[in-house]
Amino acid sequence: MKPLIFNKNYTRDTSILIQQIWARELSRGISEKKGWVNPFLPVIVHYMVDGTVEIWDNQEAITWLMDKLLAENLSNPEILLASIDRYKERLGEIKKFWAKDYAKDITEFNTYLALLPDLMFDFNLWYYTVVNEKTPKNLVDIILAIRKDDTFFASNDVYIIKSLSHIYPKIAGHENLVLLEEINSEPNIEIITARKNGAALIDGLELFLGKHDDFAKKYPKYQLNQEKVEGKVSSVKGQIAYKGIVTGKVRILRKREQVGGVEKGDIIVSPMTTPDFMPAMEKAAAFVTDEGGITCHAAIVARELKKPCIIGTKIATEVFKDGDMVEVDATKGIVTIVK
Repeated sequence: MKPLIFNKNYTRDTSILIQQIWARELSRGISEKKGWVNPFLPVIVHYMVDGTVEIWDNQEAITWLMDKLLAENLSNPEILLASIDRYKERLGEIKKFWAKDYAKDITEFNTYLALLPDLMFDFNLWYYTVVNEKTPKNLVDIILAIRKDDTFFASNDVYIIKSLSHIYPKIAGHENLVLLEEINSEPNIEIITARKNGAALIDGLELFLGKHDDFAKKYPKYQLNQEKVEGKVSSVKGQIAYKGIVTGKVRILRKREQVGGVEKGDIIVSPMTTPDFMPAMEKAAAFVTDEGGITCHAAIVARELKKPCIIGTKIATEVFKDGDMVEVDATKGIVTIVK
């Protein structure tokens, strides 16, 4: 039996609810709205662990989707451009909710949530177009102009968490663990907190409770392929997003609540930065990430702020710890412990 290989492409301080919508639109949404049936399902596994969400992509399924989009974009780019226009228009409707800070009741929250699937569908079309290196430059430039200031995931995530906290105050601190199916009545606190240190959601539809090892036993066909640190490691390599050389103290940044701990001159080491990390990024001397390509958030911000940045190291958050003194050599793409 050939295993399905899943690579951990992201780790986010995010609500599982917004990720659940994303996953459903990647699998069921693509099938229903495009008529494309992905032969490599499931597309994605979201793993809740240590209060964050790991995003594991089935690379065969993602490659298949990107190839389908590329063929369509080459034959008729107007389809993508129409999708981008729809996205912008629908985003305007969502921003009206963001402006209110949170939903005042479950009816308003459901009205908001009903808008997200179609918006997420169009988001996926341009997102998986821009990360494909074969996409024509003219389309990449159009998408990058949107991506530069887009806060779709971060802003929706904040709105979801604040709304759930307001509607169901008893679950405060655990809003990020609530599933779509649980929002119409107060979620059971014991059930949702049990997910904190080990629960997987497959394509946004099937929930599994347990650690990674338990998941491997339950789903032997699904192989979670994670980069591991072997032995004592004092340096990492990655892709240069913005050149420069700087030395400073490491500050590991995984969650929003850690942003305030970053001081001027620190080196942010993160799975990947997001728009809500901006106050910390403005103070930091450089950025180092596990994930990302040249169009990722950290790379874009680094170019704007003209700060050294190395992305795609895969293991920086495992190799370094808070307080390590490191040199970020973003002329060679190497980060090294110096003290």
